[in-house]
Amino acid sequence: MDKKILSYFSGDIKSALEKTNENINEIRIRINRHLSVVCSGKSYFLSKDGTLSASSFNCPLSDVNAVNQIFEAVCRYSVHSFQKDICNGFITVQGGHRVGICGTAVIQNRNIVNIKDISGLNFRIASQIIGCSDNICNIAFASGLKSIIIAGAPLSGKTTVLRDICRRLGKKHRVSLIDERGEIAAVWNGLPQNDIGEYTDVFNGYSKRDGIESAVRVMSPDIIICDEAGNEEDYFSFRYALTCGINLAV
Repeated sequence: MDKKILSYFSGDIKSALEKTNENINEIRIRINRHLSVVCSGKSYFLSKDGTLSASSFNCPLSDVNAVNQIFEAVCRYSVHSFQKDICNGFITVQGGHRVGICGTAVIQNRNIVNIKDISGLNFRIASQIIGCSDNICNIAFASGLKSIIIAGAPLSGKTTVLRDICRRLGKKHRVSLIDERGEIAAVWNGLPQNDIGEYTDVFNGYSKRDGIESAVRVMSPDIIICDEAGNEEDYFSFRYALTCGINLAV
């Protein structure tokens, strides 16, 4: 388990995570519920001795204080500094891991302006698997750069593959990475924590629209890479890049 992740926990929860040898994809913390994890797409309880179980017996229990303490640690004990991220429903922490937030939405003018009474947190563990995109890249880019869409179900490894594509292409081509959620490069204090290629320029925290427009205007990329496309604004941003003759990997 990544020590950066363990630093957010304490007590029995931290102890159980330290003891486990399982390849955990998600850690789920819920008020008055037992510690659970996701491994290979399946949900389990995690016992105090670090083993997976179908039963919650002998598994750490999270009370409201534990959840609040973890939440404050994720926010680096400055919750107001992460207000935008909280309203978006997640915070990206060191290492590119994403912490999803469940609670009560505070609505103003049909917009979420805060999430209060935090009831649960989901740590989605990011991983860099060097070489996992080799087959895709060998086929897709055999005759040169072109646009590509990576599609799949949740937890199928889309971001992991895209991260490796960025690493490979960034060794030879000018890549502009629009890392809206900070999951691909995992920038921390201005420095990417992941290998994203020597020729890759990172637009960290930019929206796809702003990042793509900036990249096209000032970085002359051979290809633009960004994660989790889906809404109409993304479509128009992609069309703008393609109209300018720039390839996309999303």
